[in-house]
Amino acid sequence: MKTIKKYEEFNARRYGNPWVAVVRKNGKIDFSQKVGGYTGAYGKGEAGELYISDPVEGAVYAYGQKDYRGSNGG
Repeated sequence: MKTIKKYEEFNARRYGNPWVAVVRKNGKIDFSQKVGGYTGAYGKGEAGELYISDPVEGAVYAYGQKDYRGSNGG
């Protein structure tokens, strides 16, 4: 397990749950396979860590968090 980012408590009505996914060779993000998770409770805005379960050497991963009310997501 490899931690990617630690998140502080956040407003669950404004921000979505943090996510992580693998990037395919064509550059598109592939959400079809679960490669990690978030230790905070989903949908509640709890602080936690975003992680990759079994990182693969040479693989490219993308991660982020949706901002529903502005342009503060990433």
